[in-house]
Amino acid sequence: MAIENIGSYNASQIGDISTAEFAALTTAQITQIKASSVSGLNSDQFSVITSSQLQALSASQIMGLIETQLAYMGVGDSGTAPVGINALTTAQIQAIETRDIDGLTTAQLNGFTTDDLGALSSRQVGALSSTQVAALTTSKLGQLTSSQVASIGSLQFSAMGTDQIAALGTEQIAALNTRQISSLTTEQVASLESDVLTTLSSAQIRAIETADLAAMSTEQLSDLGTEGVSALTSRQLQSLATDQVAGLATDQVAALGTREIGALGSTQVQALTTDQLRALGTTKIDDIGSLQFSVLSTEQIDALSNDQIAALSTRQIVALTTEQMTGLASDTLDSLTAIQLRAIESRDLAAMSTEQLGDLGTDGVSALTSRQLQSLGTDQVAGLGSDQVAALGTRELASLSSTQVQALTSDQLVALGTDKIDEIGSAQFGALGTDQIAALGTDQIAALSTRQIVALGTEQVASLDSDAIGSLTSSQLTAIESRDLAAMSTEQLGDL
Repeated sequence: MAIENIGSYNASQIGDISTAEFAALTTAQITQIKASSVSGLNSDQFSVITSSQLQALSASQIMGLIETQLAYMGVGDSGTAPVGINALTTAQIQAIETRDIDGLTTAQLNGFTTDDLGALSSRQVGALSSTQVAALTTSKLGQLTSSQVASIGSLQFSAMGTDQIAALGTEQIAALNTRQISSLTTEQVASLESDVLTTLSSAQIRAIETADLAAMSTEQLSDLGTEGVSALTSRQLQSLATDQVAGLATDQVAALGTREIGALGSTQVQALTTDQLRALGTTKIDDIGSLQFSVLSTEQIDALSNDQIAALSTRQIVALTTEQMTGLASDTLDSLTAIQLRAIESRDLAAMSTEQLGDLGTDGVSALTSRQLQSLGTDQVAGLGSDQVAALGTRELASLSSTQVQALTSDQLVALGTDKIDEIGSAQFGALGTDQIAALGTDQIAALSTRQIVALGTEQVASLDSDAIGSLTSSQLTAIESRDLAAMSTEQLGDL
């Protein structure tokens, strides 16, 4: 066989060349081997190949090599046989077909110099197998460019060890695509250090799987910062455990969007600290869903500022439970607006203490609807301040039931003055006790409507004293029922 005609050899003929003959080939002869024939080179020939012979291979010849042949090269770039993979030039490395790249052994990959690694194209890096990627040393990973790291397949990326993930630089982390982030295992995510977490972009953070996010420590969540937490989706936030929610910094909670705050579950809202709730301010406190707001403790509600209380939506007020309502402190009640007060459920208002009703003040009580007032118990009515009773409107006074009117104290009745005493319904006025009637001033007696006079019972009329009798107007006198007039004493008749 004439070695001089090596350019005409096919793959089989190339493989038949003895090791002695092969070792004697000049670089010029090496370059003559057809690209389609280099696949015939065998392991024995690779065991005697020199650096100069290997480097004489053209890009097309390198492309003609198959993956098993790449493994024949060994590791290192020494001048003695077998010559290692590092003897290849960067141009030759770039010529390796992506389909053959997984023929490189892990030892060869870790034997690459920085220049060798840098010569790998993104497509070649993307062709690395999970085994190859997982076997890369941390130092070699650190030598990869950001674009090369971003080219690692998501499946291969998930095969990396936590020490490899930790070895990536901030620029490499910033270059990771969302598929790679999503592929991270729970263990990998849990291993992310502070400098890595602070590097993640909003898009990368949103790509973290909920199961992985739920496994993060409170310290890691804190490392995300305000921008990181505000980048989380509603679904991601809902995956957080209560201790994770409670561990968020106040500025992180304040940075959450309307949709995200509204997406928090009841147990998560219960886990919010008083400082976190206050951090929501007046613009975001009403973003908490009404169902979730109903599970807040009285301590959490009372911790809200007066301005926050005033900013609560009527839906949130309606959602308050009886237990929450009865636990509200004086400052909290005093901060409620008229619209909010009218949103309180009647059953909750009926459960409030007389002290709480007193804390509502005159403006608060005057804001209550007729239906709400009708829900008050007699002890609650009797416990209202005289100024609060005096502040009630015409419709509200008229809506009081007979038992509620009977519960009014003398001071409360006197506080109605002459302009409101006649607003008590006639049927309710007829239910007043004689001591209540006796407490009215002469001006109030004179201000009673004829319907109220007609409603007086015989016992009530008989209890009127001389001053009261003397203050009756002619129209009031004519309104007295005959049976009541007949029951009056001679002294009362004399006072007319």
